[in-house]
Amino acid sequence: MDRLEITNAVEAMIFAAGAPLALIDLKKAFERALAETAEEERTRILGEVKDALADLVTRWTDPDNQRGFQLVEVAEGFTFRSNGRYSDLLCAMREQRPVRLSKAALETLAIIAYRQPVTKPDVDMIRGVDSGGTLHLLLERSLVRIVGKKQEPGLPLLYGTTKEFLSFFSLANLAQLPTLREYTELSTESQEELGSFDSQTSLKDLSESAQKLRLGEEAAVIELDDAVKNLNTTESNTRASLAAEGIVELVDAEGHEIPPPVETPDDTVAAPDKDTDKPA
Repeated sequence: MDRLEITNAVEAMIFAAGAPLALIDLKKAFERALAETAEEERTRILGEVKDALADLVTRWTDPDNQRGFQLVEVAEGFTFRSNGRYSDLLCAMREQRPVRLSKAALETLAIIAYRQPVTKPDVDMIRGVDSGGTLHLLLERSLVRIVGKKQEPGLPLLYGTTKEFLSFFSLANLAQLPTLREYTELSTESQEELGSFDSQTSLKDLSESAQKLRLGEEAAVIELDDAVKNLNTTESNTRASLAAEGIVELVDAEGHEIPPPVETPDDTVAAPDKDTDKPA
């Protein structure tokens, strides 16, 4: 199997997967397929998978190769998606309504995205209303997840974003989430590019909601700039944030429960959960 054949095989796997595939997923697939191949040949092929993926990216980013679909890096992997400029036509073909989030859901998601890991009382305090029902909806749609418990009275749950969140907003990882300072400094034309996928809620909507919630205050912006720039992956960096705050994760990477460490509680008080958004 030469480089071109490996590249074509990678292309076929990404096309057939139906979900973003990371480099490690591709290598595992090759390992299974080459289980009976001579060790020397198997090692050579596995060593070329990364370069083959790079060749594939180059092939699909060629400006002379304009197509109706494209190879994109989202949710820490690669997948094929239709070109965003044809979103209106695709919605008309499927007779579907554009996928959009409600104002309450967008506000809650913006807070979690820019302040994660964050508790429900923190979300309620920023929004000024109870967010129990909205959080439940976002959990059902797999846009947020419970990442642990905060060591304070009541042990409130901590929420963070998911790979589905990255996929929904076409982000490769959290480091691509625009900071509020960067968004503020964008030109009008550049801000419109963030909302290029008109058929669904866009990064432009998320950033605007964050600004309206005053998440762009100067002190917060500096903190968020540093936090977002240090986030390279959803899993490893969320764990790092949890550890830095003395927070207990519910489970480890293999799904085993982790016993809570002994920490000094801070002053945050948990608010009671409610099913619907209503004034606090």
